[in-house]
Amino acid sequence: MSMPLFYRQCLKNGSSRTVRRASEAGIPVICYNTCINQKGVDKYVSAYLVGDPLEFGKKLGNAAADYFIANKIDQPKIAVINCEAFEVCVQRRKGFEEVLKARVPGAQIVANQEGTVLDKAISVGEKLIISTPDLNAIMGESGGATLGAVKAVRNQNQAGKIAVFRFGYDNRNCSGAGKQSGAGKR
Repeated sequence: MSMPLFYRQCLKNGSSRTVRRASEAGIPVICYNTCINQKGVDKYVSAYLVGDPLEFGKKLGNAAADYFIANKIDQPKIAVINCEAFEVCVQRRKGFEEVLKARVPGAQIVANQEGTVLDKAISVGEKLIISTPDLNAIMGESGGATLGAVKAVRNQNQAGKIAVFRFGYDNRNCSGAGKQSGAGKR
């Protein structure tokens, strides 16, 4: 029996050639969150596991709202460091904004810039902090974006002043990011 291929393609219609070739070679393909078009899934994919990025975003939006309400910040300014070349990241942000704006109507997304790779995320984060002196928080849509936001907050001596709300799958890189950046403190 062949070992299965666990496939986590970030793009909505990822590499159908890879999935097709694995299936044709007798390798069971198991997709996580995104895969290939439905016709290809029906033909080549053995199993499809789905998390709900919109729901994940809503949970983070609730956490952000709790933070702003607890700290009596009724018109927070939030910057997003995104990975929106990938559909799951777009859905995360939509869920985040939906819940946050419902609970904290004065919340504003003041910037939304790409920076999922760590080095770029640090640079983007620092520029956002410098260009928006009254920034209250940064939301990182991916592990690299979040870690970059944390480092940018530290590099600009804003720990304890600017909160970082995070998404990310790499616990090694992201664990404690909120604490390190001052989330939950003001």
